[in-house]
Order: sequence, then structure tokens, then C-alpha cells
Amino acid sequence: MPEGKELFEDEAVDTELEQKEDIETLKQALSEEREKTEKYLANWQRAQADLANYRKRVEQERTEAIEFANSVLVSDLLGIVDDLARAFASLPSQLEKFSWIKGIRLIYDKFKSFLK
Repeated sequence: MPEGKELFEDEAVDTELEQKEDIETLKQALSEEREKTEKYLANWQRAQADLANYRKRVEQERTEAIEFANSVLVSDLLGIVDDLARAFASLPSQLEKFSWIKGIRLIYDKFKSFLK
């Protein structure tokens, strides 16, 4: 074989080896980037789940706070209802005929039905 042809074949082999090395390097870089992408995706999904759990927890705490506040309010209002019941029980019979007493009794009855 002529010397130029051997040189050309050597260069072709070198070029082919370099291309194979470049391909391997690119494959490895691609693999590393895929791993990074999977980690980022997993972290993002975890963050999304944490946010959803946080929102649920805040909503639950808000609901519990409202329920507690309502129970305290109702408890306080029951004391007022009891006071009104005692006041009506001790009301002299001659005052029962006044319309303003009847109006207060209607309010009292309405208040009791509201609390039920």
C-alpha cells in the first residue's frame, strides 16, 4: 500500500476513535443530566406534596379554631339563657301582662331555639 493511503487510514481510525470517545462522553453526560433531572423532579414532587399537606393542616387548624371559638361563644351564651330563665321564673305575676315582658320572652324563646 502506498504511504499516503496508510496515513489516511490511520487518520480515519483516529477520527473514528475520537468520535467513539465523544459519543461515550456524551452518553455519560446525558446519563448524569438524567440523574439530576430525576432528582429535581423528585424534589419538586416532594415540595408539592409538602405544600399540599401544609395547606390541609392550616385549613384543619383554622376549622378547629373556629369550632373552638364557637363552642366558647355558645357556652357563654348558655349562661345568659340561664340568667334569663331565672329572671322569668322570679318575675312577679302582675308584670307578666305587660307587652314588653312578652316581647322579651319572645326574644328569649327565639334565642333558645337558635342555640339548639
